[in-house]
Amino acid sequence: SMFDPDFWSLALSQEVHFFLSALPEHDDLPAKLVDILGGLHLEIWRKDRDACELSECQRAALMNLNGACLSHVGQKDKVNSSLDFLMSHSSDLITEPTVRRAYARALGMVAQRHFELVLGVLGRVAKTDAATRRAGSIAQSLFGKSTAVQQAECLRSMLALALGYCAVYAPS
Repeated sequence: SMFDPDFWSLALSQEVHFFLSALPEHDDLPAKLVDILGGLHLEIWRKDRDACELSECQRAALMNLNGACLSHVGQKDKVNSSLDFLMSHSSDLITEPTVRRAYARALGMVAQRHFELVLGVLGRVAKTDAATRRAGSIAQSLFGKSTAVQQAECLRSMLALALGYCAVYAPS
């Protein structure tokens, strides 16, 4: 039997989600957890991606946990600033498919409670330079795509997948 990182990172975030669901509505534990996870994310982002000690599975779990915690935060400004931070530091972290799916799934989880806010964040990210870079010149086709173009393709695919997760998790 092979280890499935998607399954385990999602299972971990679901356990946290169930735990946070049992808390009173105005408990500040989810916001504190978001701050702790945001600090960890910032520490990871500051380091060179390849020198970072976190594996692909651990990065996916970190993002899934962020989504689970943010889905229980009531303050829209806190959720908005956290999502903006996570998205602005995502381009070099989402090159692996597992982490890309985790980012998209986390955004979907947050959309359970903050649907319009998440759609606004996705719209803003889709218009950034990081998402709109395209390969187009003959030199790029001969010598391969630049890292920025590859990261933009990963970001666009994550945004499309995130829209799908938002539709799945959308409040009815």
